[in-house]
Amino acid sequence: MTKTKTTDYEITDYGIDNADSFQGHGTSFTRFEHCALGCGDSYGEALEDALDSAAQYGFDIELSPEDEPAQPANNAVSAWEYHCQHCEEEDHENCESNLYYYVGLRWN
Repeated sequence: MTKTKTTDYEITDYGIDNADSFQGHGTSFTRFEHCALGCGDSYGEALEDALDSAAQYGFDIELSPEDEPAQPANNAVSAWEYHCQHCEEEDHENCESNLYYYVGLRWN
């Protein structure tokens, strides 16, 4: 499969949210035609997830250096670290967390 390369994209850093209440991500009222939503434990994991989704549809998003996953926005904590900071349970071994880090990707 030949992939379409593009540098015309937009990344939205949604940060950490609960999977049950996340509102979603789309292209309505934007200039973009395609989108993907990535989720993971961190900015880097979520962005990689969104890029993988774009690749599955035949798109190769060429990121600029400032958007690379090694550069997390606001040096945010991971979803698991956030859970541990705010969970009332003392033992996190059996804790279940619905928190994920979300990154939206739109492109043409």
